[in-house]
Amino acid sequence: MSEEKKTVGKAPNIPGGLFTVIANEELTLVRANGFFYSLFGYTAEDAGQEGFLGLRAHAYPADHKALRRSIKKGIYTHGEEFEMEFRGLHRDGTMRWFLARCRYWKDSHEITGVLLDITDRKEKEEEVRKEQIEKTRAVFRKEYYRDPLTGLYNRKGVMEAFASLISVKTESHHGFIMTDLDNFKAHNDYGGHTFGDQVLEGVAFDLMQVFGEEAIVGRLGGDEFVVIMKDISGKEEVERKAVQVNRRLGRVLDNGRPLSLSQGISLYPENGTSFSDLYKRGDVALYEAKRRGKNQFVFYEPSLDQRGFGSGNRSLYGGFFEKPRGFSGNDGRMECSKPVNRGYVELLVSEEAIGATGNG
Repeated sequence: MSEEKKTVGKAPNIPGGLFTVIANEELTLVRANGFFYSLFGYTAEDAGQEGFLGLRAHAYPADHKALRRSIKKGIYTHGEEFEMEFRGLHRDGTMRWFLARCRYWKDSHEITGVLLDITDRKEKEEEVRKEQIEKTRAVFRKEYYRDPLTGLYNRKGVMEAFASLISVKTESHHGFIMTDLDNFKAHNDYGGHTFGDQVLEGVAFDLMQVFGEEAIVGRLGGDEFVVIMKDISGKEEVERKAVQVNRRLGRVLDNGRPLSLSQGISLYPENGTSFSDLYKRGDVALYEAKRRGKNQFVFYEPSLDQRGFGSGNRSLYGGFFEKPRGFSGNDGRMECSKPVNRGYVELLVSEEAIGATGNG
């Protein structure tokens, strides 16, 4: 293929860094124009002296794997021409965002492209995103009890909201979606709890954006979330949202690790009419989604009960506790509202008892 023909088919008529790299692990640089080097803070002469040999070496370290995946996905999904965004390291040590519009040449195993600095755009998008998060949180903080990290309903808020819902819409159909992040402990171990909290905040924001203020969206504890879709037209409506959640949440985080979640779904009134029943059956479906390989959703079916999955009494006690004193049976009712282990989660009674126990 002649050098004249190795151009990007849709290169914009604006200044851009033109480059050619070999499609190998290091993305070895074959040639580039002066503007390309300037995006990283170099002149062509500086780059030659300091050994600017490959594009991968000047990408943000946490993005190395993501950059490789983006190239593979671009080639195998979009064919010869594709785009990808990644973060790069400027010579002065700052991080910059880049958009690369690329073309892959199979005969020479090379990638040609134009590189654009989109840092200003990404920073504005992040500002807008933070504003949207705060606005959405303000809506969700109006009533009930809230999770301090995400601004979503906490466990008690979800239960109260659900009790209020079915008290006025007993004939309606609702979707009960249990969600749990896949391999969340690995994110915490790799990036620390501060990073883990940021992941949870991002997930909460995405769930709020997908389901909107009409749904009951809550964080039950840890990386476990629940969504109650009101007045659904049928199973298909819930399925469409579940697909949307998996697509929106499926991404690579700043630490280079993939994020995904599993979902277990039960339906009101088909699978139960109490919070505890819907939770238990959604939890059984959630464990089945994990068993099938994660990053997917499963609707509850009675046959799943035979597999023995689910978290037992977790739905009544907030998880990881033995039955406390005051338990009076399997229907979720409590004779007292004494909290258990405040260091982790406050013991909450069922929706039937909330009105009588006050703060729980």
